[in-house]
Amino acid sequence: VKCLVATDVAARGLDVPCVDLVIQTRPCPDLEKYVHRAGRTARGGREGTCVTFYSRSEEYIVRLLEHKKGIRMQRIGPPQPSDIVSAATTDAVAQLDHVHQDSVDAFMERAKELISERGAEVSLAAALAAMTGHARRLRGRSLLSSYEGFTAMQLESEREMESSSKAWYLLRKMFPEDVAPACRGLVLCQDHYSAIFDAPDDMVPKMLKAELWRGLKLCVPTALPDLQQRECDMWEASKQLKDRQQRTWQNIRDKKNSERNGNKDGGGVSSFRGRGKGGSKGGGRGEGGGRGSEGSG
Repeated sequence: VKCLVATDVAARGLDVPCVDLVIQTRPCPDLEKYVHRAGRTARGGREGTCVTFYSRSEEYIVRLLEHKKGIRMQRIGPPQPSDIVSAATTDAVAQLDHVHQDSVDAFMERAKELISERGAEVSLAAALAAMTGHARRLRGRSLLSSYEGFTAMQLESEREMESSSKAWYLLRKMFPEDVAPACRGLVLCQDHYSAIFDAPDDMVPKMLKAELWRGLKLCVPTALPDLQQRECDMWEASKQLKDRQQRTWQNIRDKKNSERNGNKDGGGVSSFRGRGKGGSKGGGRGEGGGRGSEGSG
């Protein structure tokens, strides 16, 4: 896999061919820059994907992108253990084709012993797990919140759920009293007939076995359903984004002023090495690879 880590310098004006995926580790507060970053993929009629990680406090930026730029964002959850195993196994099997036959022969006797002791399936499964770096227990993350130790569960109803409080009411009434307080992050789905929430992993088995009221169904979804979006005041979101941009620039100016004032204080000595043309103030010698000091008082 070829990977390029870049700043905004590469966000425009450069046409890197065959970029299939762009990953942004957080939503860009400059909406125009976001468009240019995402535009490094899906060029020249090709298809591409842009993934952006964001926290709950940054969700307003995503909503602004959808509103002002007409971009339809699809929210997805983290990969589940089954997804990880599938991808890792594919890569591991591909590596087997490149193992030299002499190496295979060298391990053959030990392989036969393992098969005799533990069985072929167990031995091969353990070997694949070790090859792919998954020797420890695989732990999933919630599709809803990405929290480890929680599982996203979906409660479906034949009747419309008017609000999230209705779904909480059903959880409190149908399950033991310790279940509802341990669950978190309940959100209604767009269809108004289901809700999704996080439940602790150790409670999931007994919740799935519980007897539910007629017309209700509980399951563990394999993909994140379309969720009802929280209400967002676009004017307030725009103001919040503008304030954030101003704070960022103010922090940059303060840092530059602090560095400039530090250089003027005197008494400090800094050494440097350099190549190419350019002199230094103070006792610098010659050009290029000379050593010198700056700010000697």
